[in-house]
Amino acid sequence: MDRKAAMFEKIAAAISGHFDIPREQIRAETRLADLDLDSVALVELALVLEDELGIAADLDVTMEDNVGGIAARLAVANAARS
Repeated sequence: MDRKAAMFEKIAAAISGHFDIPREQIRAETRLADLDLDSVALVELALVLEDELGIAADLDVTMEDNVGGIAARLAVANAARS
């Protein structure tokens, strides 16, 4: 599994677990808005990712971002830190 796919799986699991969204509803092309997340949930998501994945909470996401795009950005950022 490549870094992007691994990051996607981690993010999808975090979203599913924290926001009680069935994992099968979360695909790479799924926008955060499609998951009925609101602006408060975006802040919570950043904090969850920081806690669970060690990713900085200043993650810049919008409701229009899709999960795959977020995973790709984070995979690149993590690779740059390594």
